Amino acid sequence: MLPIRFPAAGSARLDLRIVPGLLLAAFLALAGSPPLSSAAAAQAALSAPEGFPNELRTHAERTGFEELTPHDEVVAFYRALARHSDDVRIQEIGRSREGRPMLAVTLARPAVAEPWEAHASGKPIVFIGAQVHGNEPAGKEGLMLFAREVALGNAQDLLEDGVFVFVPQINPDGGEAEESGTRANPAGYNVNRDYARLVNPETRAIVEGVLNPWRPHVTVDAHELTGAHAYDFYALHPSHLSTPEAVREMAAGPATDAVRDAIEGGGFAYFPYHLLPSDPTTIPEEGIRAAGYGVRILRSYGGVRGAVSLLFESRRDADPTQRIQERALWHYLAMEGVSRWAVRHMDRVHHEALHGELDGSVEPLHLEPVLHELPRQVTAVRFDDVSHGPRPHHDTLDAVPEGDLQLQDSTGGLVPLTARQCSHLRRPVGHRVTG
Repeated sequence: MLPIRFPAAGSARLDLRIVPGLLLAAFLALAGSPPLSSAAAAQAALSAPEGFPNELRTHAERTGFEELTPHDEVVAFYRALARHSDDVRIQEIGRSREGRPMLAVTLARPAVAEPWEAHASGKPIVFIGAQVHGNEPAGKEGLMLFAREVALGNAQDLLEDGVFVFVPQINPDGGEAEESGTRANPAGYNVNRDYARLVNPETRAIVEGVLNPWRPHVTVDAHELTGAHAYDFYALHPSHLSTPEAVREMAAGPATDAVRDAIEGGGFAYFPYHLLPSDPTTIPEEGIRAAGYGVRILRSYGGVRGAVSLLFESRRDADPTQRIQERALWHYLAMEGVSRWAVRHMDRVHHEALHGELDGSVEPLHLEPVLHELPRQVTAVRFDDVSHGPRPHHDTLDAVPEGDLQLQDSTGGLVPLTARQCSHLRRPVGHRVTG
């Protein structure tokens, strides 16, 4: 049975708002979820860190996982990895608001330095981004372990059939802020709500430096959860209706299954990611639901671009420096699991990610990737009847009267947009809008 942690005697008073979540956690634990396990249960999957030079051991490893790896040592680790492996290439794709370098780390055999080389290889391209929220560091730590295993350790076989592009820290400033990091960047932005507008240098670096040129077939966004959670690891596929149906089904089905199997195979507990209603006792019809936020978040943004896209969430204590090793291992297992699925099924991943067709019964607004150029003309659509989907209404954005064009927001409501707003929204992202 999973332990449910309540505040100890003499600690701060229990916030009654979290009671429903605690009750759900207790119910799920009693329902037969797998027991918690120590990191040793799956540690055999990793090469012994003592077998690597000191510069290829993370700061967390060198401190016995008592301390997190700071940004400068993350950068130093990947640069050392490139020195020790001919399969690794490093590119600086931008700078954060406070001027910290943002790296794109590419692993392939033979090595690739340009996106066209990756696509010419015929191999699936897997993108993994970590620490978009600065106070969620386990994905960063797990990604370093995974990168080392792929480049030099027990997972080198993945390079035979896959190309990997990693961004170790999407929000490095948030990771370095305060004692334990901050969710937002220094300007107060939640960076994972900016993939549509691109007003932050961090998201512009990801879109312009990785997603647009590399066009990955699989995208992973590594996060962490705090609060009352009974399971160790959670994943979620794109829920945005503009995701091609075949891609969404592949993400929700076999790709998610690969993550679950990897986590449970390591002796840990997995559950689909979900949100609880604010008060399930008074609004039970809401039930457990998936997260939204539209294409502003990487999970949905990757999906509407045709990538098999997944959100990773590991269970985190209030203090992010607790159980670093275990949480990093969860991310490592999930990253390896979905990567192995991608390379084993590369023909299907290629076909569905590049040529996925929408289900004919659903006609949502569809964002079509545009390569190497900004759209000069787009087809605007109007929701004349939501039940029948969008219909072409104007030939160009310039011809759209204010209020005619509407997009679905994160709650499913329709939001009218002016032509100027549409132009601002789409041009930096590199999409045409089609019916």
